[in-house]
Amino acid sequence: MLILLSGCGSPWQRYNNREYNFSILLPSSWEKEEGALKSVIMAAAPVKNKGQLKARANMNVFVTELPEEVALDIVFELNKEELSRAGVAMDKFTEGEIYAGPLAGKWLSFEGQMRNSRLKILSAIWVKGRRIYTITCSSPAEEFSLYGPIFNKSMRSLRVK
Repeated sequence: MLILLSGCGSPWQRYNNREYNFSILLPSSWEKEEGALKSVIMAAAPVKNKGQLKARANMNVFVTELPEEVALDIVFELNKEELSRAGVAMDKFTEGEIYAGPLAGKWLSFEGQMRNSRLKILSAIWVKGRRIYTITCSSPAEEFSLYGPIFNKSMRSLRVK
């Protein structure tokens, strides 16, 4: 699978996806894999210790094609309802607006228990035409202060053509 990255030698690389007409900055030291977990692209922080059992910080970009255009507010509320129906315990829930260039989006953040780790999840959604662009980021809750700025820079770097 071909992964197009520019900015080699920089702490950031721009990933370009021609199929879905977007690009995003990803940390150059992170592992990248297209198609992982049904995402367009997944980036995972380097493993700190070889025997590391807890979850690694990661970002996933998903693109969903809809049969017709739907407003951002409706998509956002449906996603929140879906999380609730799935039984996701959303402790410390917050939400707000985010811009990726001129494209307005919405984000939500919460903490939850996943297997043997307490994770903090940050997810943002943008709608352009009939496509929904979703970036979901997670890290161990106690490490979020380290990864949060990285997640925010990547999210704000999304460019949809």
